[in-house]
Amino acid sequence: MQTRKIFQSIFFAIAIALALMTRAAHAQTATPDALPGRIVAQSGDAYIAHDPATQTWEIGTDAIRRRMSFSASGYRLLSWKNKLTNREWLTPGGGASAELRVVIEGQILTTASRDFALRDFTTRRNADGSLELRVSLARQSLVAHLHYVAHPGTSVVGKWVELENAGRTTLRNLDALDSISLDLRPSADPLTLHWVQGRIIRWHRVVGRVAIARAPRSRAHDVTRGLG
Repeated sequence: MQTRKIFQSIFFAIAIALALMTRAAHAQTATPDALPGRIVAQSGDAYIAHDPATQTWEIGTDAIRRRMSFSASGYRLLSWKNKLTNREWLTPGGGASAELRVVIEGQILTTASRDFALRDFTTRRNADGSLELRVSLARQSLVAHLHYVAHPGTSVVGKWVELENAGRTTLRNLDALDSISLDLRPSADPLTLHWVQGRIIRWHRVVGRVAIARAPRSRAHDVTRGLG
């Protein structure tokens, strides 16, 4: 009997709201902004929009938006905007912002290049009312599932990445998995990045299953230094 192995690794980058609601960010009216394409899922003020012509997705609430796009040059984060203050957090034309960087078997792969092809995307409403967008990218047998979750009534968009080996050849030596890389605008206010990190590794076989898990860890880091 042939054995089919699947490797999964999950990195949680929850609420990278960056505490990006700075001390000056207390305006109460959201700034109108054109959505890409049309809304394909909605729950309260949380929404997911998609434009099939430009392969652009936007997930957010009345307070925040995250916009990503796939093209021949890669899959990139286009905008991370605080709607309440009309502040865009990404550097204009910031090509350094990538949605995934992985080092596997000594090879560096990133979504900010031609390494991955778009496979598909799905949306769903979770039991807690949050909306989840999953964008799947593939490179040969390696499939990257990028998950985004918008929580109604908040300025929080969560994200995590799942890697799958969809082939029959074992992929070894996962040396790095970075699910977020941001090129931020300079800020006069202190910025703090909060995230939860963990890794789950599973090998699935036709005749059995082995699972190794590491408990998630919560961290915070002052990212103000070096931003301007």
